[in-house]
Amino acid sequence: RVTPSVQRLVYQPAVLGLASIRFSDRKLGVDESKDYSLLLPSDESAGILSWKDAVPVDVNPRNLEDRPAGDAIFVASLPSKLSSAKSLQKLEDDFADHLYRNESFNLASNPTLKLFARPGESERDFSVRCQQAAREQRDAAVDQIREKYQVKLKRLEDRLVNQQQQLEQDKAEYKGRMGEEVLSGLASVAGALGIFGRKSGSLRGLSTAATKRRLTSSAKADIAEAEADIARQQAEMDDIKSQKEQDADQLTKQWDAAAGGVQSAKIIPKKADIDVQMVVLAWAPAWEMTYEDARGRSRTETVPGYSVAASAQ
Repeated sequence: RVTPSVQRLVYQPAVLGLASIRFSDRKLGVDESKDYSLLLPSDESAGILSWKDAVPVDVNPRNLEDRPAGDAIFVASLPSKLSSAKSLQKLEDDFADHLYRNESFNLASNPTLKLFARPGESERDFSVRCQQAAREQRDAAVDQIREKYQVKLKRLEDRLVNQQQQLEQDKAEYKGRMGEEVLSGLASVAGALGIFGRKSGSLRGLSTAATKRRLTSSAKADIAEAEADIARQQAEMDDIKSQKEQDADQLTKQWDAAAGGVQSAKIIPKKADIDVQMVVLAWAPAWEMTYEDARGRSRTETVPGYSVAASAQ
């Protein structure tokens, strides 16, 4: 805790600039105005006056005093460089140029979702809005990818049904061929042994039996081929289902990442939208205090007697 031994109100020369800037962007839906108050210290020891050395202050033009406090003193004389109207006019031009080059209106944006924060919208509310938009676009994209794969699966399912029907027909034909082969074999044996009459020495019976056997083998081969086709068809369908889920998961990850892709969009003012209200000589109040430090040495410090804007603290 510091207890000053001497305390007094002093005035220091400065230049006060007040202006208003309109930030407008039809595409972003922005039409905002912002007030600026800059205080530029300007004592005789100052070199080139530059607005980049100015301090943002909380000043309302209506609250400016037109006379000093009775017990205050002026600790510096007015700089010669500010003694003419021409000098102030140049500072006014420089003030407008400084604002044009250094001030902007920033708002959050999400380029992937093509969203921009509304004026006054909090960062949290904008983040929630991005998440909602990402979910909606994610759901639409996933539905689209699943619909595309569903068309392929429907075509394969129809083909699988036909193949299964063909397999049943092949099995029925094989069963019939087996019966014909057995009967043909029995007839050949009976003819050769003369069981039902005269013994036949012809090879016709054996030839017929061999033909039946070939037909039976062909029917059996058809079954094996149909079963292999069905297995391949089912494997292809399983692959497509797996790929469908992989694509859906990938889309989900992409849109979830898009929800967090928040950046800053900057609106640069037009020179015509910078309204310089005043650039004037001003005497800035300050408190000059003399106190002893921890080692007992006398120190004098000067602290501003006005409110510095929060953005400058």
